[in-house]
Formats: sequence, C-alpha cells, structure tokens
Amino acid sequence: MLSTVRVGVAGLVVALVAAGLTAPAAAASPTHDRRAAVAKPTLTASRTTLLSRQSLVLAGKVKPARKGTVVVLQKLVRDARKWETEARLTTGRGGAFRYVDKPARGGVRRYRVIVPKAGKVRQRVSKPVKVTVYRWQSLAAVEVRAQTATSVVDQVMINAVRYGPALVGYRTDYQQGFYDWNLNRACLRLETRIGNSDDSDDLAIANVSLVADGSTLYARSFGLAESEATTLDLTGILRLAFRWTSTNPGGTPQDQTGASATLAGPRVLCAF
Repeated sequence: MLSTVRVGVAGLVVALVAAGLTAPAAAASPTHDRRAAVAKPTLTASRTTLLSRQSLVLAGKVKPARKGTVVVLQKLVRDARKWETEARLTTGRGGAFRYVDKPARGGVRRYRVIVPKAGKVRQRVSKPVKVTVYRWQSLAAVEVRAQTATSVVDQVMINAVRYGPALVGYRTDYQQGFYDWNLNRACLRLETRIGNSDDSDDLAIANVSLVADGSTLYARSFGLAESEATTLDLTGILRLAFRWTSTNPGGTPQDQTGASATLAGPRVLCAF
C-alpha cells in the first residue's frame, strides 16, 4: 500500500509540472540573476557648486534594494578623458550608500557610480552628476593673453605697506599700458587693491581702469601712495583687462611718464 501511495504522489508532481502549475527548485537561480541584471544605481550630489575643500555629499541607491552590494564611485575632473576611481562603497539597508568628498582642484567635474559585473550579470552605470568647484587664486598667476608696458612683480609698496604679488605699469618711457586675461566666463569675483605705488614720481597721476569685454567695470585716478581696496563681480566675463595711463604735471606735453599704476595682491574666485 505504501509503494502505491509513493507512486501516486510522484505521478501527481509530474502532472502538475506538465500543467505548468509548479516548477523545479533549480528555476530560482535564473530568477535571481534576472533581478540582479536589472539592478539600477542612482546618484545625487548635495550641491552643484561649491568652494574648494567644502564638503560635498554624494549619495544614492541600488535597486532592487540589497544590503552589501559593492558600488564603485568614479570621477572625471576637468579635461580628463578617463574616469578614475574615487572610492569603493558598500550599500547598507535599503540599498543606500553615501560618500563625502572635499574637492580641492577648481573646475567642472562629474561623478558616477558603477555596479560591477558579476558572473553573467553585466555592470550597470548611473547617470553622471555635474559639480563646479570654485577656488581663490592669484590673478597674477593666471595665464596672460597680451600685455604692454606692464609686468608681474613679487611685491610692491603703497603708502609704506607691502603687497604682493602685483601688476605694475612701467614708470619710465611709457605713458600707458595694459595687461589682460581670458577668464572664459569661469570666474565670479575679483578682490584687489588698486593704486599708485611708492615708486611713482611726486606729481604723477596713475589713471587706472578695469575693463570687462569692452565695458568699464572700474575707473579711478591716484596720486603718489594713494590706493583703494576693491571687489568686483566677474560673473559671465570672458576677458578682463587692467589698463592704465600716466599724467604728470611735472613733465612736458610730450613726456607724461612717472606714475606707477598698480594692481596689488589681486585674487580671483574661478572654476579653473
């Protein structure tokens, strides 16, 4: 009788399988692989612009949610052609991950996360997020586009106070000059001291202007040892120029040299 029951149960299982009402246990593995294959990583950044060395929180999830999934955070900095690994992270409960970066280098950068290939499951890549990093730097160190009768010096004295580095117009032989840069619309602000250095002749006047894309942002004249601390908005500017002329009541109509026009300690907040 027991043998007959066993045969009956076996026959019932075979009949159910044939009818599609049940499936062998081995079918669970392909189902798991299919779920893994459609895993989708996402990534968000806590801000899209920041100052150099400020905290940037990068967070995301992998769906379907699994704790312990390894993801690779990558970055593409400025003009680099190859993504580089920033960190390897492991998802927590709910498939979430989090990373804090403090980027120092200025410029536009992108981040993305990858769920690496595992067995027959192909890797999955998130959409990249774009972040712009601004940093303060000396305008005197930015590559010059063109210049006349103006040079960069390590230091300059204005009213017996030392500043540096600085851009200074030639005091002798030249009555005017300029120095300009292509900022490529990547800067936000300029902070500097503008004036006439202690090397100026007694009566010479330095007439200084800062010109952005053909429009004057600043213009003022300074006597010996006079200066002014200045902050200017550079948002959207392609080209910035420091321009100067010298006038000298103690000179001749043909020779008005003698002023020492100065852009002292200039620094710019730029994304490069």
